[in-house]
Amino acid sequence: MLNPGGKLAHQMPVFETGYAHVDFDQTDDGWVARDGDKATLPDSMEQDYRVMVEALRDYMAKTGFQKVLLGLSGGIDSAIVAAIAVDALGAENVRCVML
Repeated sequence: MLNPGGKLAHQMPVFETGYAHVDFDQTDDGWVARDGDKATLPDSMEQDYRVMVEALRDYMAKTGFQKVLLGLSGGIDSAIVAAIAVDALGAENVRCVML
């Protein structure tokens, strides 16, 4: 939550459900939020990875798929895809075939 001028008053954690109580003060410039908790955000690479895991999990739930079969080349991109799938679906729902 930002106050006038872009000053950060509250910051919630990303990818987590939460709630916050916010108190406001009336000033000559209008209502201003009192300073509150400011969650520490993960770095951009961690956030990107988390988005990919959540997106895959959401896609699988919406389509009704429960398991995946991945064709892996042995490169770093295949390893990352396999890690995302395992984090999203669990190791028991991911099968890999080396190509």
